[in-house]
Amino acid sequence: MVCIGPRGLPDDAKAISISQSARDSNRLEPEIVNDLRENGYLLFREETFSYLVDKPVADVRQGRLCLPVSREKLAEIMGLDKPESRIKIVPVE
Repeated sequence: MVCIGPRGLPDDAKAISISQSARDSNRLEPEIVNDLRENGYLLFREETFSYLVDKPVADVRQGRLCLPVSREKLAEIMGLDKPESRIKIVPVE
């Protein structure tokens, strides 16, 4: 999954393996996901992240948005600030 932290894009984005993190820490995958979310990270599957990046990139190119893009702005772009959307867009694997 792609994990975006408090500093937003591009400064605080990285790819992580939830299953590898779970194995390394001897914990369940949902615990890893919940901990990341509780610590303010946004989690995306690769396909969703690819879609997410298209909008800010276009806005930066056209001067409507500046880098870095905050985590809050990313959540707004994806509709994650609406509780009913979060479950559909950011599923727990």
